[in-house]
Amino acid sequence: MAGLIVEDTRQQEGRHDVKHGWWSSHGVDVVRHKLDTGDYMAPGSSATVDTKASLLELAMDLGRDHRRFRAELERARDAGLSLVVLTEVPVTLDDVARWPGYCQDCPLYAARRCHPSVGRCPRFRRVPMQGSTMARQMRTMAGRYGCRFMFCGPEESARTVCDLLGVPYKS
Repeated sequence: MAGLIVEDTRQQEGRHDVKHGWWSSHGVDVVRHKLDTGDYMAPGSSATVDTKASLLELAMDLGRDHRRFRAELERARDAGLSLVVLTEVPVTLDDVARWPGYCQDCPLYAARRCHPSVGRCPRFRRVPMQGSTMARQMRTMAGRYGCRFMFCGPEESARTVCDLLGVPYKS
């Protein structure tokens, strides 16, 4: 029995080939359609999955893009959807809380710290979000909007999306 996943049309084509390859080899069909919230849904499911490629992308959603991200969580809650934010990094929430929040573009990157005023980092005007702040915001948002934050390696994300959405696949 083949499963079906609906992928949001705003997902960049070619950036999710690992997931698409896994789904194809496990009998899961993928159709592209505009979704109001999240990146993936299954027909008839009350769950949706929003994927993040890295902790930096998650930090951006929790920080600079906070209003847009919060609006997405509110839309999911108001529509009666269970939203899971799946970050494709094999860590735990405790690991996130210890994450130093470094800037890859900073000349002081090797030191794993960002000091925009000292290094004159062109990308950031302030210190990037620390992991402890991210973890606190994730716990608050989970309680307030009923969403869940999960983590897995990129090679596990396609299977995890299927499991979260209840989509059957061939073993």
